Amino acid sequence: MLDDTISRQMAIDALAKAMPSLTTPDGCGQFDHDIYIAQETFVDSMQIIADLPSAEQWTPVADGFPEIGDRTLVTIPSIGEKFVTIGTYAGEYRWYISDYGFCEKVIAWMSLPEPYKGGDEE
Repeated sequence: MLDDTISRQMAIDALAKAMPSLTTPDGCGQFDHDIYIAQETFVDSMQIIADLPSAEQWTPVADGFPEIGDRTLVTIPSIGEKFVTIGTYAGEYRWYISDYGFCEKVIAWMSLPEPYKGGDEE
């Protein structure tokens, strides 16, 4: 596992910089099938990275639910606005929200982020 994280854009930029060129240094085109295949592979890799789901991506409940018992961030509609809180999925469209009890009005959920790992704080 990687110790450091990089942004999606940084990964794409690194691949773009490393991608082999289809031209010679003097600018004249030189078609090399192996370089062409390598370049296609780099482009495909950049698209795969761009299409990866974000770790911080909201999932509408219309698209699915977490496992029963999972604690997640949830978005709940309120009068004229939406707010975010932590809920535990109880199954059958129901979430347990500590301040409110059971709720069936969750519109989207997202996995909790990883805890902060930096610094020497206890």
